[in-house]
Amino acid sequence: VIPLIAVNLSNTVFSWIGGLIRQEQRSGTLERILVTSQFASTLFVGRALAHLIYIVIFAVATLGLVYIWVRPDFDVNIAAALIVIPLHIAAIYGMAFAMSSALLRIADSWTVQTVLTRALLSIIAGATFPITLFPGWLQAIAKVFPFTWVFEMERRSLLRGEGINELMGGFIYVVALTVVFWLAGFWFLSRELSKAKSEGSLGSF
Repeated sequence: VIPLIAVNLSNTVFSWIGGLIRQEQRSGTLERILVTSQFASTLFVGRALAHLIYIVIFAVATLGLVYIWVRPDFDVNIAAALIVIPLHIAAIYGMAFAMSSALLRIADSWTVQTVLTRALLSIIAGATFPITLFPGWLQAIAKVFPFTWVFEMERRSLLRGEGINELMGGFIYVVALTVVFWLAGFWFLSRELSKAKSEGSLGSF
């Protein structure tokens, strides 16, 4: 239940961030924003942060319905949960920002992102079924992907009552990759905009 809720939340994040730039394109304001904005990243990050309100409402409502109909046996370690859940949000927004920036000049970039993330999150990261069912080589790949660790930490902190000390290895790994995601997002966005400006192809966005 916990990972599948997270997958649905993640897909809305990717769809939203991937679609932001297309909204500006359709309204005819994208080129002006990209040319005049001092910090072009606000096109993604600033507006996407407002989407967190929806994320919180969705998560609370879904968990409420799950508790009513499924009644999972929650054993929550509050301290660990208060670290793992915000970290998950930071990681998924960072990955969405990085992919949106890297795929900036693809017309349907949000579609590409959604397809990739559904495969990565639902299957490879073990949200749908345990990665222990995978062959050894695929388990090794799954453990490189940060959300495999995130889902496991959420299971352990929300369902097994495990604390921060027990989750420290996964926590450090996901924090490191989250920082990489955000740095990559800013780098890709700066690179793509600079290249488009130098080539005179900014209007093609």
